[in-house]
Amino acid sequence: MFQESELVNLGIALTTLPIVIVYFRRRRLPDLRWLWVGYGLVIAALILTVLEGGLWPPMLQTLEHVALALAGLSFAAGVIILARGSLRPNGTSHWK
Repeated sequence: MFQESELVNLGIALTTLPIVIVYFRRRRLPDLRWLWVGYGLVIAALILTVLEGGLWPPMLQTLEHVALALAGLSFAAGVIILARGSLRPNGTSHWK
């Protein structure tokens, strides 16, 4: 059985995707690939959450948790790369 809240979460994630795409393209930030991977893994986890209501709940729940763990690692790697890319050669930051 599908839960409405899971479908709403998936709908929100898919609805915000164009907004995220436009925002990231306008910002012209360096090397966002790990942030995109993390976002994709969160959407995959949400899809797995919806599917686990009808198909193979134990396996899909495990895959959902793996996807969320990998998303966390991807976001962490993306933020580290983004922060390192913002440093000037003399060690000061562009963010000041």
